[in-house]
Amino acid sequence: MDVEPVAQTNLQLLGQMRRAGYGEEALDLVARAYAHACELFAGAYRGSGKPFVCHLAGTSSVLVALQSPPQMLAAALLHAAYLQGDFGAGWLGPSEVKRDQVRARVGASTEDLVHRYTVHEWRPDTPARLLERGGSIDREVVLLRLANEVDDHLDLGILYCRDAVDRLARARQMQVPAVELARRLGEPRLAAALEAAIGTCLSGAVPDGLRTAHALSFALAPPSRTLWRWRRLRAMVRL
Repeated sequence: MDVEPVAQTNLQLLGQMRRAGYGEEALDLVARAYAHACELFAGAYRGSGKPFVCHLAGTSSVLVALQSPPQMLAAALLHAAYLQGDFGAGWLGPSEVKRDQVRARVGASTEDLVHRYTVHEWRPDTPARLLERGGSIDREVVLLRLANEVDDHLDLGILYCRDAVDRLARARQMQVPAVELARRLGEPRLAAALEAAIGTCLSGAVPDGLRTAHALSFALAPPSRTLWRWRRLRAMVRL
């Protein structure tokens, strides 16, 4: 965007907010949202191998540049909570128990945004369909979705996924209507960021050897102490 680099860590995000003039209450809300995101996405990575919390910080950072309300910045940090976050329930998707947990951490208005994001359909053809349909658009949720697209494409992330070819096809389909949708929502800077980020991916390339084995987000659990001791014992036996 035409301001400063998109944040990828909590410290960069909070620093960006302070420079943008957000007050202590906003900073506290975002800090709490980030702490909850760290719990829900511990050991989680995007298909590119990028730590999930970095993507969440980046999505929120795009909205800071647009001077979005604090609740939107916090919702950006938790936008994938019900879709991919690990609540320990063993299954994905929203539930009243999960929603109550998020409300307790970041408040009802932020949780409502996260839930609306979850149930709002978003496919490569969605921006075009929104433009054709006209009428009312859930502006906040669409801005969250578009900010998510900026961060996903900003650092050539989609090119590092196993299904890079398919992702490029989706990006090509989405670029023009997504940019126009941002303009229609009165966010020319977001439109410019989308055009640049997606365009960079469409014209970029990375060596095949740098692509991950993943098409979707994934999680890596740390080894347990028992597993570590077993490996150590096996190594000692081989000596």
